Amino acid sequence: RVPGAVLWVTMIFIVRLLPFIGGTLADGITIIAALIGLPLPLAIAAIALVTLGQVLLTNVLMPRVMSRELGINPLVVLFAVLMGARIYGVAGILFAIPAASVLATITGRAVNRYLAPLYERRGWWQEEVTVAQRHDNPVDPVLDAHRPTLDVPRPTLEEVI
Repeated sequence: RVPGAVLWVTMIFIVRLLPFIGGTLADGITIIAALIGLPLPLAIAAIALVTLGQVLLTNVLMPRVMSRELGINPLVVLFAVLMGARIYGVAGILFAIPAASVLATITGRAVNRYLAPLYERRGWWQEEVTVAQRHDNPVDPVLDAHRPTLDVPRPTLEEVI
């Protein structure tokens, strides 16, 4: 039995909430508890098991889950956590991944809504040049360069809201 097990588990639970560094800190707490409360051979086995679990969790499972479930690159998650820590400290670490996920979702939807229709029409740049170079077309490509030649539908206020 480990003395004060409830206290140790509570500390580990709270520390594990911190992305990236929480696992290492929680493992440190676990190692200290194992060295204090267990005989040496059992403590070494517990430390090896905790270290193996942390390596697998941090390097294999977490990046896959984050990229699959949140739809963002693990490097973006790492960058967000580092920037959150730099700007807001521990609170920034806690809110960095949700903020990065929200920002990626908003950016992805904006790109899909406003830029994707421009690229769906294949060869639109060639069509402009062809229309501008025809002799029966009164459009002067130099003088009328400021006028848009693409007929891109703009969303109405009701569609945006």
